[in-house]
Amino acid sequence: MKKINIGIVGCGYIAEEAHIPNFLGSAKVGKVAIADVNKERLSLMATKFGIKERYANYDEMLKDPTIDGVSICVPPFLHSEVGTKAAEAGKHILCEKPISTSLSDADKLIESAKKNNVKLMIGHNIRFLPNHDLVKKWVTQEKIGKSTFVRAQAALQGPYGTPGLASSFYFDPNRGGGVLLDVGIHLADLLLWIFGDVAQVRGSSGTYRPDINKANDVASVSLKFESGVIGELFVSWVGISNWHLMTNFNDLQVLGEFGFIRSDFYGPFVSLFNEKSLVCKLKGPLRMATMHTDPKIPFLAKNYAYKKEIDSFIDCVLKDESPPVTGEDGRRALKLILDSEQC
Repeated sequence: MKKINIGIVGCGYIAEEAHIPNFLGSAKVGKVAIADVNKERLSLMATKFGIKERYANYDEMLKDPTIDGVSICVPPFLHSEVGTKAAEAGKHILCEKPISTSLSDADKLIESAKKNNVKLMIGHNIRFLPNHDLVKKWVTQEKIGKSTFVRAQAALQGPYGTPGLASSFYFDPNRGGGVLLDVGIHLADLLLWIFGDVAQVRGSSGTYRPDINKANDVASVSLKFESGVIGELFVSWVGISNWHLMTNFNDLQVLGEFGFIRSDFYGPFVSLFNEKSLVCKLKGPLRMATMHTDPKIPFLAKNYAYKKEIDSFIDCVLKDESPPVTGEDGRRALKLILDSEQC
């Protein structure tokens, strides 16, 4: 079996949570190398995962001719810089969301990937959940007639659930902080993927936690798609640790001419009601699980989405196919969020 070798730049939360274990766990990956300027963090991850190849400078990693692809897990303001260097070194790129913090930096990364003929995939893992994939199919097939309204919402702990992040990039807008770039970008990508381009954007955001006075931690965005569908995007960081209490604030809801769809933000459940269906008339909305998970472990579906995202990147490199989430996709989601912040 043909395999690829991967270098992971950045050993923070997302690398530890998703990228390192999933690349190591793939039968299609040969070696995994890691890089981080924080030597203590680098050593910790190398020890935890048994990784021999480690670099305190990612430029040195990029010189390794045996590395085929790079996974970028550094703060968003560094995505374009690291990605451009990786492209110039001939490495395929999986870049965590958002693609960057500005459209000009996003364009630099996209153009560099094209110029150097490397794959560029953006890590919008939420669209890999099978329940959202089903929503896209149902909307396209008009299972509830023509869609008229959609609401995408996510209220998550984010950095509020992780001690010691008060001085991190999460709370610095210039480095990619704020709930819109952290969580809202996922919903923006999901909505654009399902409903197409947006014609109008109006946003409102605020900061309600007193010790952060720069970044937004709650936001609402009103949308009108080119198709005529009206939309709403709501995101917030919250201090509530019980995931089950937040269920009603984490989903995708679509209203149509004669029915509605509801899909869990982190999966795996999706519901459908069609007024013309006899089954729905007798039993109400049909709720189904798109994958088997343990209800006592709420994030199993999210972990599946990470795995699916990384497997897709590996396959697009090995099979020389276009990435399922392109750089242009990442730019569109970023533009929507940036436009909402300017209103």
